[in-house]
Amino acid sequence: MKKIFLVLLLVTMMTSTKAQNKDQVVSFEGIGALKMGMSKAELEKLLSIKIVLKHIYVDEVYVEDIPVKYMGVDMVISLFRSEDKIAIIDGISTTSPLFKTVDGIGIGTDQLTIINKYENQLLIIQPEYENPEGPDVKLSKTNSTITLADIDNYHSGIVFSLVNKKVVAIKVTLTPEFRDRE
Repeated sequence: MKKIFLVLLLVTMMTSTKAQNKDQVVSFEGIGALKMGMSKAELEKLLSIKIVLKHIYVDEVYVEDIPVKYMGVDMVISLFRSEDKIAIIDGISTTSPLFKTVDGIGIGTDQLTIINKYENQLLIIQPEYENPEGPDVKLSKTNSTITLADIDNYHSGIVFSLVNKKVVAIKVTLTPEFRDRE
């Protein structure tokens, strides 16, 4: 009897760990249950919250960033006003170490690991700029981004923001600059 109980306990623990990991996976489709293209209504239902948009539908603004909590973690969701005039997710970002790609890339991962892990994928490595709006624009010596593009459809990408060559934020986003390659 004790052996059966122990086996059932182990199976339950493994199943719950697997489900938890699925909710924390960063992919080209989104982060966990937060998916690119999800409507505002679907997002509200998933997070059990009411989202009040301050700019979309009010001004001629097409993108609005909404701070939300997902799995108890602060995240930012970018909503876009589609051609159908509904707000849909077109970006999801996090700074939490809970969320990683299936390959284990997450907050704290170094630049070389990302390059080695995705050497056969489309990677775009770009420095950030200091004072981009000001008169003395210059390249940052510490901040950069690596965009991993979805090689199968070029519509989405995972953007790793780095400081001192370590990931500090991850964003899943649509990549319109790649759409003309289809």
